[in-house]
Amino acid sequence: MATQSGLVFTAPGSPLNVVDNLPRLHPERGQVLIKPEFVALCPVDSLMAQTGAFVTDTPAVLGSGFYGTVTEVGFGCARLKEGDLVFGLGSLGRTAYSPFQDSFLIDERLPFRKGKILSPQDAASLGVSLTTAALGIFAGRHMLAPKRSESVRELQEWVVILGGSGNVGQCAIQLGRFCGFKIAASCSLSNRKTVVKNGAHATFDSRATVEKQVAEVLHITHGNEVGHFMHVFDASGVGHDVAFESLKRSTENFKFFSTVDASGSFAAPAPIKEYRVQAGMLSYPGDKNVKDADEVARMAPVLDEYIENGDIRPAEFDIFDGVGWGALKDALGRYNPESRKTMVVRVQ
Repeated sequence: MATQSGLVFTAPGSPLNVVDNLPRLHPERGQVLIKPEFVALCPVDSLMAQTGAFVTDTPAVLGSGFYGTVTEVGFGCARLKEGDLVFGLGSLGRTAYSPFQDSFLIDERLPFRKGKILSPQDAASLGVSLTTAALGIFAGRHMLAPKRSESVRELQEWVVILGGSGNVGQCAIQLGRFCGFKIAASCSLSNRKTVVKNGAHATFDSRATVEKQVAEVLHITHGNEVGHFMHVFDASGVGHDVAFESLKRSTENFKFFSTVDASGSFAAPAPIKEYRVQAGMLSYPGDKNVKDADEVARMAPVLDEYIENGDIRPAEFDIFDGVGWGALKDALGRYNPESRKTMVVRVQ
């Protein structure tokens, strides 16, 4: 049996091990095989390594964001071909579909094309955040992503993004602007310039009390006690109280709340429509999250146009000095998830 190398998880909190006996994979119908060249470490990678979250069986290959080359295509593939350069998000905790190995599988509909403007490192750093933000903005609002070739007029409607300075929040601001929305984003005062640079029309202090944040949302969106907005995307995963209180005061007939918190015990009060992003559970055959995979499949070709034209910019990230699976093991040991910055590592 042909084998390949990678980094393997055996138990929560234990160091991952470099191995050379992983089975060589081959794509099934609708799948492609990816050779990852750069992978991106983000907080979810530390969470999986330290707690075993998302891991379905052990030993397991982990990983999330990646950039790489399509090396083999399965039967029926029409979007991607061998040699295509792509980036995106693997399926969390599922060995055959995770990028910490020489090659891994993914549904051919889900990766984004790198285009000519993004560097490989840029692309790797965007895999998790762009997929997550796209689901939060478009699926969370029950809308299609507008084609770049379409003329989108600037609307008077606001979208509120909580956690606008994070990796997901920065992508979400850019995507919201593509739709013509005005963007009000929360962030710390020290990150205001970054958020405005990404396209936010207005900001408010994410460290203020819930009451003060709600008051700021209403002031920004209308100037009075009610606001002209119907969608709040919590890209921070900790802002549902602000979202619910703000949406209660909105005069719109339709109200939408989307969040990266996929497992919190809260529930949006009626009539708010709630959507929880589960971006890391997309590419596994037969997965219950097939509806979200279909959403990404619709978005990816549209967002490819923006990527090709340099319209989507990554958040600031770090690059680890080293190459290979041993370097990735070292990077995981040094990565600080509290920094919220992505760390990109060359693995092949």
